[in-house]
Amino acid sequence: MSRAEYVWGAKNYLAGFGMGEVRLYGEYRERFPWRSLASIASRMGKTYGMIFKFKTHKNGKRTITRLI
Repeated sequence: MSRAEYVWGAKNYLAGFGMGEVRLYGEYRERFPWRSLASIASRMGKTYGMIFKFKTHKNGKRTITRLI
């Protein structure tokens, strides 16, 4: 299995979240793959202390929340 191509702007997209902000994934037809965003968010947590929560709800909708 090959790796997905890096998409420029994903870090800026996540950095644009305010503390406690929740965004519905797919609402604006994001060009960033879900797993790639989760991976970048994890790295941002280690580097900058920003903590994100990625959740898939029972109805199939996905949300991204910035906790810290």
